[in-house]
Amino acid sequence: MIQPAEHHCIPRGAGTCPGCGEPLAPPAYCESCGADITPRHVCPPHPLPHVCAPVPPLGRCLACGDPLPAPRFCPTCGADITPAHRCSAAPPTTVHRAAPAHVCPALPLERCPDCGELMPALHFCEGCGMNITPAHVCRPAVDPHVCPPHLVMPHRCARCGELMPAPRVCAACGAEVTPEHVCPA
Repeated sequence: MIQPAEHHCIPRGAGTCPGCGEPLAPPAYCESCGADITPRHVCPPHPLPHVCAPVPPLGRCLACGDPLPAPRFCPTCGADITPAHRCSAAPPTTVHRAAPAHVCPALPLERCPDCGELMPALHFCEGCGMNITPAHVCRPAVDPHVCPPHLVMPHRCARCGELMPAPRVCAACGAEVTPEHVCPA
């Protein structure tokens, strides 16, 4: 009696996208027809290149002559968070107050009206406060895979008359894994 051969797929590494570096989905194949049904990779959008406008020369404190602190902006909401100047010429009895802690406003999570995915989080330049949020790109719609119908009639074993097994393909590697027919003794 002949035993059917057992099939073991060799694991394939999915790799990474050469464009964006994101991990790619492992290859997948239809179990009926063997068609490659690996999901298509779409690179996520990257922030636009941003160059801050030239900053005018920083002024100096009229009392001590020290340069005033450089302007800074919150990377989450774009608010001006420039630290306060601590004047070294202030009398020793002056108590320097700490700058108030910045709390970003709570913003609602927005969804794309076309595809329903979450929009990218807002991101602002720390040097000038410009909105540098990456653009949203809708993922392309994926058509569901339907194997073409097998137009072959089921055939019978010429030796014993039993129906032969239907052809099958491995979903992981695409190899044909149709079980072998074994005639009953």
